Amino acid sequence: METSNQSFPWLELIDRPAFCVKNGVVVAINTAAERRMLRVGTDIREIVTEHREKYEEFESGCLYLTITVGELPCNASVNRTKECDIFFIHQDADDDQLQTLALAAQQLRIPLSNVMTVTDRLLSSLSEADENVQQQAGQINHSLFQLLRIIGNMSDAGSYKNGLATGMQTVDITAIVDELMEKAQAVSSDLGITLSYCGLNKPVFSLAHEEKLRRAIYNLLSNAMKFSPAGSTVDVKLNKVGNTVSFTVCNTNIASAEDHSFWNRYRREPSIEDGRFGLGLGMTLISAVASAHKGTVLVDHPNPGETRVTMTIAITKESSPNVCSPTLRIGDYAGGRDMSLLEFSEILPVDSYKKIN
Repeated sequence: METSNQSFPWLELIDRPAFCVKNGVVVAINTAAERRMLRVGTDIREIVTEHREKYEEFESGCLYLTITVGELPCNASVNRTKECDIFFIHQDADDDQLQTLALAAQQLRIPLSNVMTVTDRLLSSLSEADENVQQQAGQINHSLFQLLRIIGNMSDAGSYKNGLATGMQTVDITAIVDELMEKAQAVSSDLGITLSYCGLNKPVFSLAHEEKLRRAIYNLLSNAMKFSPAGSTVDVKLNKVGNTVSFTVCNTNIASAEDHSFWNRYRREPSIEDGRFGLGLGMTLISAVASAHKGTVLVDHPNPGETRVTMTIAITKESSPNVCSPTLRIGDYAGGRDMSLLEFSEILPVDSYKKIN
């Protein structure tokens, strides 16, 4: 078997630990991966210990999962190509950049909150105002909601680094997804997009960080609709197989970033590209939520022109279940404002923000 890095010279061009796998064996590594104590000839089963079945069964695309390197768990993504499987390992520099974003968000949150409080009062007094004034005020409010969402994602970057183990409660996953899909279908109808949903007909109780799980689902739906033109269809499915729940969003005829860049777009150099691509913190949240719930995220393309994102979470129980009803108020990251208006602010029109709900 060829194990020389000369067969994969591009590995050294990757600025993070990376390695290639053929026939279940590591056949090439870059210098950054070598520093993490990886070695050519290592059996991949020694590395992929937590999500081996998902790794073995996926056919194409990019899978985000947890692997073990140097006896320590770490996050990674793997691209399956005809030539080999290419692994990219999360590194400490990523955490540092996320923490910098979190600190910046802390500085921005208070002045933004003050401005939004004044804007709330302003809008409440515009019921009889000139339509042009209402339109301009709505534009300001819309932009503020977009800023609040961005700052919320930046602020959460600190929790991505520290994990999401705290705040877990037993919730009904089916009820949460059904509720969010009802809201999303109302939004998609206004946008001229058909949001097709195939859910479960029974409750599925599991330990989960409800706020972060909701935000991950919101981000998946928002991204799908943002890249879908009017008249298109987005297919959404909630499924349960064994002790795993999967939430899948698939849309067609969209622009897409390279699969392996979905989880580290905040690291890229500024460039000219499709303006709908943001910092990528939404996908960072999605992958962090999946990892915290012992799951994975797969980005693949089942048919030409289609992009499908599947987030899985493991169903886990606690010894004395304390079930949290989805109707109860959870952590209010929206500052008392409508969470749907916040999470769908990238795709909703200005008219949705003329009045405060």
